[in-house]
Amino acid sequence: MAYVELYKKYRPKDWNGIIGQDSAVKQIREAIKNNRVPTAYSFSGPAGTGKTSIAKVIAKTLNCPNVNEDLQPCNECSVCKNIDSDTLIGVQYFSMANNGEVDNVRRIVQDAQTKVAIKKKVIIIDEYHNLSPKGFDALLIPLEKDNMNALFIFCTTELDKIRPAVLSRTQNISLKPVKQKELAKNLIEIAKKENLPIDKNREGVYFDCGLWTMQFANIAYAKGYDTNIIGGFIREKVAELFELEENLIPVMLIALGKKEKDARPTVRMKAENLVRFE
Repeated sequence: MAYVELYKKYRPKDWNGIIGQDSAVKQIREAIKNNRVPTAYSFSGPAGTGKTSIAKVIAKTLNCPNVNEDLQPCNECSVCKNIDSDTLIGVQYFSMANNGEVDNVRRIVQDAQTKVAIKKKVIIIDEYHNLSPKGFDALLIPLEKDNMNALFIFCTTELDKIRPAVLSRTQNISLKPVKQKELAKNLIEIAKKENLPIDKNREGVYFDCGLWTMQFANIAYAKGYDTNIIGGFIREKVAELFELEENLIPVMLIALGKKEKDARPTVRMKAENLVRFE
């Protein structure tokens, strides 16, 4: 059985799979629904925010023959499967990381004008902030044409490096970093599907929290507060009571305050009564 990297296996295949970008997804889907897709999109945002994933879902939505009323591609037809595997003629991905010279851009632009069997050609150009000045000039040609049956999707992590003349001819959509709890929830779901151990570092978490608890109690005492550290409790019940996210583990309960009255005296046994020294 061929090995498939997890990031490829679990790359979002439809709009429901895109996490943390609700505003951008809504804007794009409205444009597709109303047949107002621009000549070019510019997706900007940090790495890992879903720029190329959204670009591929757009390509599916525009070309899947079985897309439903909610604009979700079927993910079963040959078009969807070939987009997932990067083998569909007409949906192309280019990285400008080390190839932003004008000759390469001209080839991409020329190829974008050729006819293909699919409904809408989609050209994804990643890291386009690395284009040379003449490379940016070459992009202006297709962006000024209204009759091209091609959608350009530019992706960048450095929006400030994009030439204004090019950026002004695209619809810029800013993607924000995905919240940590959303990422954690998604990773836990993947780990469950892959039967991966989720609690691999739990012992280390308990140990670190134990050390932190001692420090916290000492600081509280120095500030005139009393603490009551509780380590024995039903963790599932506490998590449910406080409505904790699935990725959070209740480790220790600490009651913090000032005593109303002295507690009853306690007696600590002498070490000699518990341990034999030889």
